[in-house]
Amino acid sequence: MLTGHSTILSAVEAIKLVTFDYLTKPCDINELISKVKQAVSRKKEREAKIFDIRIKLYITNNPHSELYWSNCIVFYSKCIILIYLLIFFSIIMRRRDENIFYNRIR
Repeated sequence: MLTGHSTILSAVEAIKLVTFDYLTKPCDINELISKVKQAVSRKKEREAKIFDIRIKLYITNNPHSELYWSNCIVFYSKCIILIYLLIFFSIIMRRRDENIFYNRIR
């Protein structure tokens, strides 16, 4: 933001509106140019980050991508392992309960 009437109130308002920088007139032209270049660079970086996030979401949610299927395979493998563990522990618990029962009868 470039202003000719700088006050604390206008600076606070500018910051609330998410300004890149707050310059007062008269301003050095080289400083103004460097601030504009910095603002453009920051905007490009933010747009690139947003683009990367959107692409990653598209790739991971797109059923035609390899990453989507590899994530599915990992998930289903974990599910299968969990099911085997549940079966294994249920067998162990059943045998333990049977042993306790038979030991009481004897």
